[in-house]
Amino acid sequence: MYIMKETLFELSKKMLTFLNFQREIVDTAALCDVRWIYSELSIFGGLTQSNLLFLHIKNGNTDKNKKIL
Repeated sequence: MYIMKETLFELSKKMLTFLNFQREIVDTAALCDVRWIYSELSIFGGLTQSNLLFLHIKNGNTDKNKKIL
């Protein structure tokens, strides 16, 4: 595992161009930091709530995220 050190711009480019982005970030040690950026970009990027749900469940922190979903 590695810690993702990408800028928000690079992260947003990935979000909007790669459909399998969620597979990349669930494997990183920085998942807790990334999930809020991912949630925000998913809403504005037109991705589905199922992608958000997938990420939140993978993170194992569903209680906090019920408010978002």
